[in-house]
Amino acid sequence: MAISPEVYRQARLDAPVHLQIEIRERPDFTSRYDAEAANVRGPIVQLFRDQTGRFRLGDWVGLNIPWVHPRPGGGSGPAMPGRHSFDVTPELLRGAAAIEAYLSVDDQNLAVVWDQWTLLGRPTSQPANPAEAQGYGLHVADDVMPLDAEPFADLPRRRGLARLWPWR
Repeated sequence: MAISPEVYRQARLDAPVHLQIEIRERPDFTSRYDAEAANVRGPIVQLFRDQTGRFRLGDWVGLNIPWVHPRPGGGSGPAMPGRHSFDVTPELLRGAAAIEAYLSVDDQNLAVVWDQWTLLGRPTSQPANPAEAQGYGLHVADDVMPLDAEPFADLPRRRGLARLWPWR
């Protein structure tokens, strides 16, 4: 079943928290992806929205970003459990210095809403994935995955700023 791009836009608009963190801890990629564990951690470097009032610049947060090892010959292997539909490879996650995310918060848990996270080569002063933008969102910025980089040269462009790993 296809999901309307408007669902993703609305998720960004409704998310109570929108921030960027500097990635200081990331998976070692030697074990399997754990859908329950925060695998990317670091201090908040931009706080675009916090309707909860719980976060400050410099606070450390952890996020769960789905990743998979690519299969020989292409593709990312079987879908991982959970709602996400976009996984990054270790190479892309290693190449990112920051991540922007729209979050929901309950008690002590943070959850990325509807895959609305973006890998960045550096923090930005303005959102890389604006809430009001149409469509699915931006997952990997050009400074992490250049448009002409192999093996990414033939992937579709998204808003002229990035390419998305193929959707399953």
